[in-house]
Amino acid sequence: IPSASNVSDLAAPLWVALGAVPGALSRYYLTRFCTQRFGLTFPYGTCIVNLSGALLMGFCATLLQSKLAPPSLSLLITAGFLGAYTTFSTYALDTSYLFKTAHPYLALSLIHISEPTRLRRISYAVFCLK
Repeated sequence: IPSASNVSDLAAPLWVALGAVPGALSRYYLTRFCTQRFGLTFPYGTCIVNLSGALLMGFCATLLQSKLAPPSLSLLITAGFLGAYTTFSTYALDTSYLFKTAHPYLALSLIHISEPTRLRRISYAVFCLK
């Protein structure tokens, strides 16, 4: 997440909040769409958000930190939008729910898909932009 050192103490939280609202709504509507399209058997929306969010975080953080954007825009996109979009509390909740409802193989599938690839997606995005 970018440094807010060049953004005033009053403005920084505002930039984060302005990005967080559309990020949270994007996560909500994408998850809702996936649930309607694919059902409740597996949390496809959470999985897609985690996969796309990590890749987007790598690309955006690298591009924005290369001095192409003002710090306020970096805060809006990475800490605000992508921070709210990619919250892993939803992932943790979905995973624990699958374990609790006697679907351990689906829970392990979600873990297997999300965890090993998260760092690779961020690293890939950073590598591609260097």
